[in-house]
Formats: sequence, C-alpha cells, structure tokens
Amino acid sequence: ILHQLPPQQVLVFYNEITHWRYSQHGYIQMYPRADRNGDLPPPWNHFIYERRPDQAITMVYDRLTFFAWPKFYYWVFHQLLPYGVGDITHSSGHHDHFNQWMWQRLLWAPHTPLQDVVDEYSLTWFGREAAPMMAQALYQLEENLEEDREHPIDEKPGIDRYYRLVKSAGEKMPAHLMKDNWIWREHMVKASLDKHIKLDYKQQHERQNEIESIIRQGFEDGNLNAAIAKALPLTATPEPTDDMKALHEEALRLGEESNEIMGVRNEGLFNLKHDYVGLGWYERQLKKAQELEGDAKREALWLVAHYKDAGEGGYYDNCGTFDPSPNLVNGYPYDHGQPFVPMMLSEANTPSQKSMCFTQDEEEGVAFEYRDLDPNADYQIRFTFVRPWYQERYNMRMNQKSETIYADDQVLAQELELPQRVSDFFTFDIPKEAVQDGTLKIQFKKAEGVADGPRVLREMWRNSGGWGTIVSEAWLMRKDKLPWAEGN
Repeated sequence: ILHQLPPQQVLVFYNEITHWRYSQHGYIQMYPRADRNGDLPPPWNHFIYERRPDQAITMVYDRLTFFAWPKFYYWVFHQLLPYGVGDITHSSGHHDHFNQWMWQRLLWAPHTPLQDVVDEYSLTWFGREAAPMMAQALYQLEENLEEDREHPIDEKPGIDRYYRLVKSAGEKMPAHLMKDNWIWREHMVKASLDKHIKLDYKQQHERQNEIESIIRQGFEDGNLNAAIAKALPLTATPEPTDDMKALHEEALRLGEESNEIMGVRNEGLFNLKHDYVGLGWYERQLKKAQELEGDAKREALWLVAHYKDAGEGGYYDNCGTFDPSPNLVNGYPYDHGQPFVPMMLSEANTPSQKSMCFTQDEEEGVAFEYRDLDPNADYQIRFTFVRPWYQERYNMRMNQKSETIYADDQVLAQELELPQRVSDFFTFDIPKEAVQDGTLKIQFKKAEGVADGPRVLREMWRNSGGWGTIVSEAWLMRKDKLPWAEGN
C-alpha cells in the first residue's frame, strides 16, 4: 500500500481492539474462507488464522466481553505502527480496559517493553502489593481464552490459576483502592465464571464418557436394551454442583458491585446454561436406537460407543477447522460468514457435527478421494449433514438447501435436502463399478440456481455465509467389515 500512495500521503490507523472474536484482530470462529479465486490465506504469519477461542468459553460470552491480550496486541502494535504516523483505536466500552491502556501507552513510547507496560498498569490500578499477582493474571487470562486443541477447558490448569491470582490480589489490595475498584471486580467475576464453565464442562464430559462406557458394556454383555435404559437418564444436562453455585453467587455479587460503581456487568452471568459436549445428540441417538431392531439398532449404538470407527479397511474424515480429513481433496472449513449466533446450529450436536467443510460458488464442490480400495468388496458411505439457520438480514440471500452427491460419475443423491440446525446421518451404497480400479472419488455439486447471477450479488451471498456444498463428516466402510454387524 505504501508504495502505491503519493509520497505526501501517510497512514493513520483505526485499529479495532475491542472485540475478542470475529473482528479485525480477534479470534476467528473458523478458518477463513477462500477468496473469490479459491485461494486460502498465505502461509506467512499463519498462526493468526489458527487462533480460535476456547470452544466452551465462546459459548458463554458475547463479542463485547471482558478480556485482555497483552502479548498478542503488543505483537500486533509492533507489526502495524511502523508503517503509519498514529492510531485512533476503536472501543465499544470498558471491557477492553487493559488493551486500550497498553495501546495508548505504546503510542507515546512504542519501544517500552511489554513487561513494563503490564507492571505499570497493574501498579496503577491494583496497588503495589497486588500488582505482581495481577500482572500474572493478565497473562494467564490471555492464555485461558485461546483454544488448546489438545486440552479442552476441563484440562486447563490456567483457569484455576487465574482465579487464585485475582483472589489473592484482592486480599492484598489496600481498602482505599478496593472500595471503588470495578476493574478488579470485573476480573474476579470473569475468573469465577470461567471456573464455573470448567466445572460444568467437566461434569458433562464425565457423563459423555459414562454413556459411551455403558453402551460398550452393552455390546459385550449382549443386552443393548438394558444399556439404553441405563444410559438415557445421563443425557440430561446435569444440575450445578455446590461449587458451581458458590462461584455463580460470588460472580453475581461482584457483578452487582461493578455495576453500581461503573455501570459494567459481565453478560456471562446470565448465560451459563449450555450443552458443551453434545449430550442432546446422545439423547437423540439413544431414543432413535430404542425404536430400531437388529443391525440398524446396533449401528445406531455403535456410533454412541465408537463414533469414529469406520471398521477394517474403512476411512473416517472429520471436516472442519484443524480436524483430520486425510481423504478430503477439495473444500475448506465453513466460517458462517457472519458473527456466529447460537441459533445458527443446535447445541444438541457434537462438536465434530458442528464443524463443516464447504465450497461456495465454485462448480467443483467438496470432494473426497480414496485409494487402495478392494475392487472385489462392496462399500457404503455415511455422511453427517447439517445446514445453518440465518438471521433475517442474511437469510434473504440464501436459497441453498440441497446438494447432489456423486460416486465418480454416478449420482448417489440428487438435490438431497439437508437438515437445518440439527444434524443427521445419510448412508448410500457405492456402485460396484466405481471402485473397480481401487480408487473412488466422492464429489458434491451445488444445487441448480444457487450462487447464480451477477458477481456483486454472489459476493454479498458469499460474505454472508452462503454455501454451495457442505458436509460435516464422512465414513467410507466395507459392507463385509461393518464393525457393528453380527459376527464382525
């Protein structure tokens, strides 16, 4: 840009550092969609596209929530400001208090070390005795907010550490600083709510594991009906524990105080009831299995007990951001194209069902390629499909509801309508001739009339979350090796 501007022209930035997700520098909801040429983001600074919010925390808090990013925003500042002459930051409240403080201090003295800025902030707002702990708490909060793909929130020790640091800092703050200190109260509310989320996720995750264990035991014992009866009550979202209630009460009290002092109160106080792990899907699947018999019942329950198992000689692909899709050859993670709102997809889906791969207005849709198949074997393929609900201002552009599926050049499903908000499974037999050469290509095509018309209208459709083809998961399985079938 600088090389294309006249020499007398300078850049003044307007950095948006007030939203923690779906914003200029915020976490992305999903991996960015391809551009109009089908190109994905370049490899340099690629970690920007890998930064995602913790998948439990993001269900509770709004885009305008209380947060602090000392390390990341310090890096962003020094990546951008050398190319301009100043900045006018965008803010929508007091929830970004630290971010705004740090940015303004750096505008005056850009070479100030990060630790000096954090220490100065902590000393100014929390006092000498509490400052060291609050400085650590700021860094810990930043770490807690980001998704750790190897460790969900119930395995994050930083959630408890942040709570202890803020609590201990409050005990050391002098009375005159504590009296009207709404910022410390905001931190303590945040710490209490995050710990509540962690405990809630943990008990839901334990129920999920118990349900799966019961059904596995049912297969071993040969009594699946008894296993269903035992597992079904566990699909109800568990009630808050005494510890969770105490944390919520603490957060409510401090939230009232911060509201009285400064007119700020965390929205998470009133949005703590969520199905974090997809217990609603387990309930649907178990009830569905109750009505089935024979191998149909066994298949439904095998998905509960061994969800990803495609059997010997089979393949499983989990499509979406950072999910393992070894056989996916065309498509990219669906990003919804707009601020994700809870109504778009039901929480009664598992996380893998809620992450999809898609294409937009391209002629070639999502595609899978399989090799080293047995030409003498019969195969079937199962998909998980779900399509999002759109807000009214976006829905007027959306006419896509279906897609066509091919096995090589043979149609498996013509204009198959996908379920909205709540996922479902669809299974198709693969024509024998499609695997005669030991390979198979599964190709999706967008429906007639989707993403047609002038370029400007297509761009508006794309940028609002339009999809031409979309899929969540795929299992290619040998029909003689189906793991749930009697004798296998």
